[in-house]
Amino acid sequence: MFQIIMMILGFGSGIYNLCQGLGIIKIKNSDEMDSKKLAGKKQMLIFSSFVMFGIGVIYTLEFLGIW
Repeated sequence: MFQIIMMILGFGSGIYNLCQGLGIIKIKNSDEMDSKKLAGKKQMLIFSSFVMFGIGVIYTLEFLGIW
């Protein structure tokens, strides 16, 4: 059961962070940030999306018994 929850959270967070990093979903309080801080935030969100996708993949493999 834990693997299923981590799969959902990993892929869900990864997609959400990637959408925010690419500008599809608005970043909270982005109107108050300067352009340099906003660019850094977008880079961090894109990086963290790959980390979360990795977590989702690892728990998917563990759930399937491959890992």
